[in-house]
Amino acid sequence: MKDELVAALHGPAEQLAALLSERRDELPEVWALKTLSEDPVGDLHKDNFAHTVKVVEQCGDTGDVTLLAALFHDVGKPLTRRVERGEVTFHGHEIVGAKLIRKRFAVLELDPEPVIRTIMIAARAQSYLDSWTDSSVRRIRLDAGDDWDHAIRLAHSDVTSRHAYVHRRVHQTVDALTTRSDDLLVEDARKAERPVLNGDDLAELGVPRGPEMGRLLKWLLEENRAGRLTERPEAEAAIRSHF
Repeated sequence: MKDELVAALHGPAEQLAALLSERRDELPEVWALKTLSEDPVGDLHKDNFAHTVKVVEQCGDTGDVTLLAALFHDVGKPLTRRVERGEVTFHGHEIVGAKLIRKRFAVLELDPEPVIRTIMIAARAQSYLDSWTDSSVRRIRLDAGDDWDHAIRLAHSDVTSRHAYVHRRVHQTVDALTTRSDDLLVEDARKAERPVLNGDDLAELGVPRGPEMGRLLKWLLEENRAGRLTERPEAEAAIRSHF
C-alpha cells in the first residue's frame, strides 16, 4: 500500500481520488473527510475529501513529505468537530491528527514525524501576524528545522476557496512570514560575524583602544565580508600600514 499511495500522490488528482476510494478501508482517516460537514446543520457544502485531494494537487511535484502532509493535514477534523454558538469548530485537530498519523504510518512503515512537523508549522505559518515578536519568528523557523520548505509549500497550497481574496490573504500572510524569517536569518548571521582580528589583536599591533579601533574593526569586518583580508598575516599587514 505504501508504494502505491506514494506513487498516486505524484500522479493526477483523479488517480489519487480513485485509489483512496478503492482502498478506503486501509486509509479510513482520509476517507472520513468525505462525509465531514463544516456546516452547523450538517450540509456538505464543502467536500473536505475533495479539498484534501486539491491541496495535494496544488503542492505540485514536490517531495513525499509535503505530499503526505497535504493528504493527512485534516484527518483530525472528524474527531474534533464541535458546534459552538452556531459555528463549527475543529479545535486541536492538528494534535488529534498527529496521533492518527503516527498510528497509520506505523502500519505503512513510514516516518510520521517530518509529516506531522510539516502540518503543524504550516498551520502556524497561516496564522502569522505582523505583531509577532522576532523571537516568535525565530522559534517557528527553529521548530521547523529541515521541514521549513515543506511547511511553507503546504501553507501556500492549503487554500481552495472559490474567493480570490481568501487566496490573496493566505499567500500574503505566508509570504510575509517567509520574508521576515529570511531577513532575521541574514541579520543574525551578520551579528554572529567577527573580523579576522579582534580588539586585543589590534592593541598588540599598536592601535589605541577607542574610536579608531572601533573604525578599524568595522572596516576589517566589511573587508572580510567582501572576501578580502581574510587571513591574519595580510590583515595584520593592512593594519600596520595605517600606523
